[in-house]
Amino acid sequence: MLWSPTYFAYLVARSLCFLGMQTMLLVLALTLYDLTENAFYLGAAGLMIFVPALALIAVSGLAADRLSRRLIVITCFAIMALDMGAICLLALHGKLTVLTIFLALGVIGIARAFVNPTLKALLINIVPRGAVPRAIALNTLTSKAMTIIGPVMGGLIYAAAPIYAYAFCAAALTIGTLAALGIRRVAQERTSRPARLSDLSQGFHTILGDRVLFAAMTLDLTAVLLGGATALLPVYAATILFVGPAEVGMLRAAPAAGTLLSAALLVWRPLERRSGAIMLLSIAGYGAAITTFGLSHLFWLSLVALAVAGAFDMVSIYVRENLIQLRTPDAMRGRVSAINNVFNSGANELGDFRAGTWAVLIGAMPAVVFGGLCSIAVAAIWSGRYRELMRLDRY
Repeated sequence: MLWSPTYFAYLVARSLCFLGMQTMLLVLALTLYDLTENAFYLGAAGLMIFVPALALIAVSGLAADRLSRRLIVITCFAIMALDMGAICLLALHGKLTVLTIFLALGVIGIARAFVNPTLKALLINIVPRGAVPRAIALNTLTSKAMTIIGPVMGGLIYAAAPIYAYAFCAAALTIGTLAALGIRRVAQERTSRPARLSDLSQGFHTILGDRVLFAAMTLDLTAVLLGGATALLPVYAATILFVGPAEVGMLRAAPAAGTLLSAALLVWRPLERRSGAIMLLSIAGYGAAITTFGLSHLFWLSLVALAVAGAFDMVSIYVRENLIQLRTPDAMRGRVSAINNVFNSGANELGDFRAGTWAVLIGAMPAVVFGGLCSIAVAAIWSGRYRELMRLDRY
C-alpha cells in the first residue's frame, strides 16, 4: 500500500521545500542579474550550490546510512528556512549584496548536500518495495507541480517587490520543516560497528560494479551538464525574447510543467519494458528540445521547447531513480544516493556554470544551441558504448 500518514508527511514536506528552493533560485538569480547585469554571476551561483555536494559526497552519504534519516531531513529543512529568513532581514535593511547572496547559496548547498540523498534513501523505508516506481513518479509529480507554482509566483511577486518574494520562499521552507516533523521513526538497515575510512568509498564501488547503474548515472550527468540552459533565462528574457520578470518565471517553470505531465503519465502507466532504450531516446529528445529553445526568438516556442525538454528529462530521471532504489542494498543506499545527488546537482549547477561561462565567451545563443547538440551526441555515444543499458528491459 502506497499511502500512509508517514508517506503523506514526507510527500508534503518534500513538495513544500521544493517550492521554496525553486522559487529562491529564481528570485536570487533575478537579484544577481539586477545587481551585476553579468551572466557569469548566474553560472557562478549554480557553482555555489554544487561545490558543497561534491566536497561532502562521502560524508553526506555515510550520514544517511548510519544516522537517523528522519532527523537529517528535519534539520536540513530547518537550516534552509533560517537561511532564507536571513536573506529577508538583509533585504529589509538594504544589506543584500552579491557576497551575501553567495554566502546564503553556500549554506543552502551544504544543507542540500545532506538532505537530497537522505530523502531518496528514506523513500524505500516508508513505502513497500512494489510501490517504489509509482512513489518515485508521484514524488516527482507533486514536487514539479510546486516547482511550476514557485517560479511563476516568484516572478510575479518579485516584479511587485523583491522582499515579498524572499518572504514567500522563507514561509514555504518553514511550513515544509513543520510538515517533516510528521514523518514517523521508521526502520532502516544500519550497522552497529564503528565507521571506517573504507566506508566512505563503498558507494563508488557499488556503482562501478554495476555497469547499467553507472551508465545511467553518467548519461544523465553528461547530457544535462552540456545541455543546461536555465541559468541564461534572465539573459534570454532581456536580450532575445524581450520579456520581463513574470515571463522569466514562466520560462523557469516550463521544464517543470513538462516534467509534471510526464510524471503523471508514469504514475498512471509505469515503465515496465525496454527501460534502457527509452532512457537513451529521451536524452536525445532532451537535446533536440534544448537546441530548439536556443534558436527560438518567440516566447511561446521557447516555453514549449523547455516544457518538452522537461518531459524527456523526467523519463531519464525515472529510470535512474528506479535503478538506484531497486538495485542498491538499503545499507548502501545513502552513499549511492549521495553520489547520484552530486551527479544530478552537477548536471544542473555545473551546467549552469558552463552555460554562463560559454555565454560570456561566445554568446548566449551559441552556448545553448551547441550544448543541446552535444546532448544528442552523448545519447548516441552511450547507446554504442553501454549495450547493457541499451538492452535493459526490467529493473
